[in-house]
Amino acid sequence: VVKATLEYHVQGEDKSEDKPDFLNNIIAFCGERGQGKSSAMVTFMNELCKVQPVKSSLDFADETKSVEFYSMSIVEPSTFESYQDVLDIIVSRMYKKFEQMYEKGQAKIDKYQVKDVIGAFQEAYRSIGILRNPKKVQEDCEFEGDIEKLSQLGDSSMLRNSMMKLVKNYLRFVSGVNEPYNKFLVIPIDDLDVSIGCAYSIAERIRKYLMIPNVIIVMALKPEQ
Repeated sequence: VVKATLEYHVQGEDKSEDKPDFLNNIIAFCGERGQGKSSAMVTFMNELCKVQPVKSSLDFADETKSVEFYSMSIVEPSTFESYQDVLDIIVSRMYKKFEQMYEKGQAKIDKYQVKDVIGAFQEAYRSIGILRNPKKVQEDCEFEGDIEKLSQLGDSSMLRNSMMKLVKNYLRFVSGVNEPYNKFLVIPIDDLDVSIGCAYSIAERIRKYLMIPNVIIVMALKPEQ
């Protein structure tokens, strides 16, 4: 995953932007209930985030040691309400972290770049909203004749690019590096298989919108279930 991402940036972002899938960036810890897959996932995630300071006890490849990882809090689908989407949760967790750092004066970029981060959050959230209820947007365009809303109708198909833009701006904010090519966002998802009703939907959202550069999905699940 690290090698593919670094090569992606060397070759140029435009070459991969329109592909349906960037690469398989999912690391899954699989097993039966009670075998410790969630604990293994958390341990791996914590060690991964220690790579850059060279404090990890695991033997990662040299390419992995050359980059830096930022993990968000664990996403647990079993706690989702019926109206919530995995993308909602991920973006809201990212925004909460951004807000906490900003309020504590921990921003490592200037105020104009902070505006870009906020703009990326707004764009991603708007696209997620359109994805959730595309019929309403379509009806508004048909009956109100609002050309601006017509242009927004295509935003759902642009959600993947919005997520790419958001991740880039978020990593720029937390790292202080203007071009965070070698920074990665780690998204941990625990017990995906517990919520049978929404497991397929969550997996599809990940495949379509989170197989993107500079993102690593770490999850624990029982594949058979």
